[in-house]
Amino acid sequence: MKNKKTVLVLGGYGNFGKRICESLSVRSDIHLIVAGRHEDRAIMCCDDLIANGANCTVAASVVDINSDNFREKLAIQTPDIVIHTAGPFQGQDYRVANTCIEIGCHYIDLADDRRFVCIFKKLAKIAKDKNVIAISVASSVPCLSSVVIDEYINEFNGLDEIDFRGVDPRAQESRSSAASNAGRELSNPTCSPKPWRPRGVSVNSLSRPPISTPTDASAFTRPWNYPL
Repeated sequence: MKNKKTVLVLGGYGNFGKRICESLSVRSDIHLIVAGRHEDRAIMCCDDLIANGANCTVAASVVDINSDNFREKLAIQTPDIVIHTAGPFQGQDYRVANTCIEIGCHYIDLADDRRFVCIFKKLAKIAKDKNVIAISVASSVPCLSSVVIDEYINEFNGLDEIDFRGVDPRAQESRSSAASNAGRELSNPTCSPKPWRPRGVSVNSLSRPPISTPTDASAFTRPWNYPL
């Protein structure tokens, strides 16, 4: 296991966490830890991964991001990368990211809260000093939505509006459906002439967003002017 990278997924048995674990399980060069508050669910997820032919070694771990011994619990796993999927991120602080930086492991989260993401860039210098990568907002907006835009942008003479339809985090069925369809090829994409815009999205340029440092949250608002 010394030659393998240890990837720990917080909330690894949840809707999005499990999808990530399933995708990672095809690799043979990692040790995958499914972590969360509930040991039975973590073990069940590991059993499912093994039953479906996981190529990596897998393990379950009880790690509660709100517990007093969170840092100790995380550090003992000696992860190389932590993927934080244990939302909701609304109201969360940066203890997970800060802890990862302190113990010297890379950090990625699926944050979808504008406040959380915009303030996150303050961790950039701390992460750089520790020689680790800290990435926030690796979520459906802007990641998946930008992929869709990038794929179909050349099919239009002009792009004036973009309509984003969110999934209510309280709607279990809708969220599961969205997760199950993530990454699948789109069929018959259409563009509504008068899209429904609850908060309004305006795109004034056809140029694609520049690739920038992940910790610079402000970069995600240019040139696509939509709320995170």
